[in-house]
This record gives sequence, structure tokens and C-alpha cells, in this order.
Amino acid sequence: MEGGQGGMSQGPELNTKLTDQDRKSDLQNPHILCRGLNQLLADATGIPKLKFPEIDLSSFEGKLFFPYFIVEHKKKHDTEAKALNHGRLYLIALISYYAALNILGRPFYALVTNGPKGAILMGWKSEKSERIYVIDRNVVQFGISKLIEAYHFATFLLRLREEQKEFEKIVQAKVAELEKDFDHMEFQTWRKEWQIKHLDKEWVTALSAAAAGATPGN
Repeated sequence: MEGGQGGMSQGPELNTKLTDQDRKSDLQNPHILCRGLNQLLADATGIPKLKFPEIDLSSFEGKLFFPYFIVEHKKKHDTEAKALNHGRLYLIALISYYAALNILGRPFYALVTNGPKGAILMGWKSEKSERIYVIDRNVVQFGISKLIEAYHFATFLLRLREEQKEFEKIVQAKVAELEKDFDHMEFQTWRKEWQIKHLDKEWVTALSAAAAGATPGN
């Protein structure tokens, strides 16, 4: 056999020569697999390289997203506490996000994983106390390395998808209510372009008046 030390043949090398455009594209694509690893697997197994869908990021511009299910993945060597802490944080952020739309008393869920093991957290914001409650003890757990538990987890996701359809109607109704009272002119004052155009002039006038020992308007 040809090869290097010990008579072992050398495998294909990873392609590390990537352009800046390639790196930027990879960072923006959540489905990307290491380009060199993708080629290495194809050469070693004879299986054609994986093809991932192209994502047109421009299609996301000007759109408001409404997440419904939070997932926090941790590797097996990470602690369970680390996964739970991050899961709680994201779940509370999700609940607060919808509370701004006055969606209260509705449960939201988060999946936290530690290797092949996962647990489902649930939380909601009370309409009466206006406090956020999170259930993170004695929760449902799944071990997807076992067939029956993987099946149970898939069943949970299907039920969650059905519930999401109902939730979409609630969100659409809340957004429609906000649009009725939405002040587009007030919203413009939060835009950077508007502030540069209008506020800079006011600040220059105020600073000039202060430097002259006078107050604006006198």
C-alpha cells in the first residue's frame, strides 16, 4: 500500500482554501455542513455529497417572526444544569415576547437536550399575577436513542404542530388589533434615518444656544 508512516495510506485532505464569500455564505446557512468534511465523506463512502436547500435571506426582510417552540441543544459532555439554564432563559424570553402582544395565560414549550436525552419545559405568564411561571421539575423526558421514546417525542411534536395552527389565528387577531392603533408617524421617530435628519438639527441649535449662554427659544 502507498502511504505514510506505518504503511497506512493517507486519506483525502480537507479543503481549507475558502474564499471570504464562501465563509460568509456558510455562516448564514444553518443547514451547511463543513465543505471539506462533506467531500471527505463522499470520497470515503462513495455516497454523493449532501445537497442542502439554498436559503434566500432577502425573503426575510421586513417580516416579523413569531417563534413557537424553543430548542436548546447541548453536547453530552455539557452539564444538564447548563442546558436547563439556557432553556429557561430562552423560554422566558419567548413568553415575554408574546406578552407584549397581550397573549397571556397560554403555555409555551422548550426542548433542552444533553446528548441523546431531552426534556420538555413549559411556561406561561399569568393573567392575574402577571408573573411568569416555568415548570422545570418532574418534566417529561425523552431518550431518542431508544425507539419507543423517539416515537413518543415525534408524537409530541405532531400534537404541538396542531396546536400551533390554532395559535396562529390568535396571533393574527392580536396583530390586527395593534395595526388599528398603530401610529406610523411615532414609529418613524425611532428610525435612525429620521433621527439623523431631524434630531441633529435640534441638538446643534441647543448646543449653540448653550454655548452663547442662552436657552433655546429665547
